[in-house]
Order: sequence, then structure tokens, then C-alpha cells
Amino acid sequence: MTRDRSLPAGRAGQRPKRAPARRPPTPPVAGSAPTPAAAGNDREPLELAAGYRLLSELFAAEPDEELLALAATMPALARHATGEAARRYTDVFVINAYPFASVYLEPDGAIDGERAGFIRGVLETLGLEADPSVTADHIAVLLAALAALLEREAADADALQLERARHAQRALLAEHLLPWAPHFLDAVERVDGELYRAAATLARRLLRKHAGALFAVRANASAPRASGGDGDQGRGAHPASTPAPDRSRVQADPGADASADAKALLMQLVGPARCGFFLCRADIVGLAAELGLGIRFGGRPFMLESVAQAAAQRGLAGELQAALIRFALERRAVLESWSAALPSLAPLWQGPRDRIDATVARWQADDAADPDAGAVGTRVAEP
Repeated sequence: MTRDRSLPAGRAGQRPKRAPARRPPTPPVAGSAPTPAAAGNDREPLELAAGYRLLSELFAAEPDEELLALAATMPALARHATGEAARRYTDVFVINAYPFASVYLEPDGAIDGERAGFIRGVLETLGLEADPSVTADHIAVLLAALAALLEREAADADALQLERARHAQRALLAEHLLPWAPHFLDAVERVDGELYRAAATLARRLLRKHAGALFAVRANASAPRASGGDGDQGRGAHPASTPAPDRSRVQADPGADASADAKALLMQLVGPARCGFFLCRADIVGLAAELGLGIRFGGRPFMLESVAQAAAQRGLAGELQAALIRFALERRAVLESWSAALPSLAPLWQGPRDRIDATVARWQADDAADPDAGAVGTRVAEP
């Protein structure tokens, strides 16, 4: 994912090359291998790094037998580390829970968009050379980068270098991973019931533990802003602390007709940066099944539109809207759980929570105006 200094070369969706035998990871940066003395003084960074590296590989591509054998040594993953469970990789990560930051943070949800290029630059400033064949905003790349920084922390006895490594970890977490990790991990847990669900649960536990420890030592500092926030970080700020460009504030066209507005709302529902939550293909199939509706498989906007049309034709538009509201509020509760676990980082998820509130309020207002239609209703069925 990043050449030599963070991840083995390879592409997300393909198995990165690994050493023939399992052994301590090679130094992600020249001269940064943990010395026996450093490792002996504090094993926790190295243990956390090992967890991140394993999760990075599990999320990068369908696991092979060697990786499954390693996963089986971890209590949280052991009973799910089977070849049958591993073969669900495509269904989980290619069809449903996309492992790319841009999907969750960019208005158009495009993979390898502006944010990916920005993250690549951040990694390079940290001395983690990015493999140009890999999309830099992949969850596997970011977890491996955190692992590399933790390994630096374990190796450095110098107080200044130690704080620099921790500062870089804080920046990667607060600006480039935690703003979207709750959406992604929640989606994985909804879609899969075995290996990848267990991996997502483990990732959530490790990220919360890591962030809780890092930001607890800065209790007197101001809370980090949500990724993409406005304002100047100030002269001399660490490059990794600079927020990615914010392109999530998209205004509706006040001149659009009702039909166009309804279809625009459907597009909004497949973009977490617009509505505040992530709706994957399996979720849309579940909504259709809940209401006994037929569905046509394709891209998420197409699938959602087909469900909305079927609901309108059968007079179930209000029921579909109620189901979407329940789904949105469940996703809001997930974000609230992250805020409760990491109160100093709660501002990171305030924006999505506000967008969920605004989306639900719009549906409820439209329902009050036309109870028989609903915001996602009969207008979608019109030519």
C-alpha cells in the first residue's frame, strides 16, 4: 500500500506480497525498527501496531491461508477465520461496504477522488512513501500507516521524536480516519456475520482505545475539528494536521421541479457527506424485503429509485419513508456511541449527526404536507 516504509506493494483488492514466514514486520522507515530495549520498555505500541497490520491485510484483499492462520491466533477472530468466511470479501467490500474515505467524505462519493490525493501527500510528508498503484484513502493504507507510526514510537527514546510520532498518529486519526471509520465499520457489521464483522468490531475497539489514550494526554487542548473544517491551522502546523478540502456543503437547486427534486433526494441518500449516513446495497435490499417490494439490482441510486417506484405504485411510499427514518436514526445512534466513547473527539461526528437530523426533518415536513406521498414517494414514479 505504501512502498517499503508502510505496507507491502500491492493493490487494494489484491493480496499484497508478504514474507514467506511470519516474523516481526520489516522497518516501515529506514532505521525505525524497534530495538529490544525499546520494545521491552513498552510493548503496547507494538501490540497495537500488530493488530492494525493484521486488520489492514484483512481489509485489503481476500485472505489467503497464511493470513487466516495468523487471524486464528487472535481470540477476537479465531472462530471466524475460515476459508468460507474469507470468500465473502467481494460481497462485503466490493459490493457493499466500500473501504475508501472518499466514499464517505466527498459529496459525489467517488473513489480515488480529491481526498485520496490529499492523503497520499500527507503520508509522504510523514516519510511513508505511497505506492502509486494503490488508492491512498483505502482503510488498509491508513491502518498500516498508523502501525508504522506506532512502531516508530516504540523505537524512539528521544522525547521530541516520540511526541512527533504521537502527533502524527493524532493527525491521521482525527483528520483522515475517525471521521468516516464509524460509517464504514458499521456497514461491515451490518453486511457480514462472520470474519469481517469480527474484524470490524476489533477495529472499532482498537481505534477507540488508541484515540482515547492519545487524546487523553491532551485533555487541556482544544478538541480537534471535523475533517474538512474551515479555517487556518496556523503557521508552522504539522502537514498531517491540515484538514482535507471540504466539498460536502452542497445546496439544493431552488429552481428544480418536484420530480427532479425527488430524484435529487435519492442521490443525496447514497452520499454520507450529504445525508450523514451510509446506505449500502444490502441495506436497500433489506428495505425492499421489509415492505415486500421487488427490486432491480445495479448501482445504489438505481436500486433505491426502483424501490421508491415500487413503493409508490403500491401505495407504500409512507411506509418506505418511515423505514428510512428508522434506518437513519439507527445510524445516528452509532455516531452517538462513538461520541460517548471519545467525548473529546465528538465534534468529528457532529456534522453527520446534524445532516441526519436535517434529512429526517425534511422527510417529516414533507410527510406533514402530503401524508400519502412522502419525501421519497410518488413523484419518483413520474416520468
